[in-house]
Amino acid sequence: MKYSLSLKIGSGFAAALLALSVIGVVSYRSTTRLLAHSQWVDHTHRVLEGLESLQAYVSDVETGARGYYLTGEDPNLEPYRAADEQVPARVRAIRALSTDNPGQQGRLDVLERLLNEKLAAIRGMIELRQELSPGPFVTNEGKTLMDRIRQTIVEMENEERGLLAQRTAEAKASGKTAVKVIILA
Repeated sequence: MKYSLSLKIGSGFAAALLALSVIGVVSYRSTTRLLAHSQWVDHTHRVLEGLESLQAYVSDVETGARGYYLTGEDPNLEPYRAADEQVPARVRAIRALSTDNPGQQGRLDVLERLLNEKLAAIRGMIELRQELSPGPFVTNEGKTLMDRIRQTIVEMENEERGLLAQRTAEAKASGKTAVKVIILA
């Protein structure tokens, strides 16, 4: 009878240990899934911030160049002069963040080409201003390029916002699962 009682106690401890082990494993998996989803949400926010920063920077370059064209004052060209370094660096940063997304990589190729065209157009405008007085050479080419740059950035931002919504939903679901597992535990 003692053997049977100690067998029952041992079996009870083994069952409790097994239950705790299962709960621990499920809790661990839920928590790691929640962390992974949270990291993707953060990643998507960084891509959006990079795109917004790039668009603001290019707008500053254009504004400075137009200011130079109108006034001939050299300080207006500071953003343009920094653009040779800044634009490729910002594009590289966004490219590095979006390596997991082939669609965004393709859009980045288009955006990079448009940015190079825009900078070349600004360079031509600056050279023209340096050679001649301002006048009838103002065209809509700069605005057209800027509109295309903005459109490409908007498309990329929309893609990232879609990913953000999806990843946020996944993170919430993971969080709810983790909470349920913890409550059950």
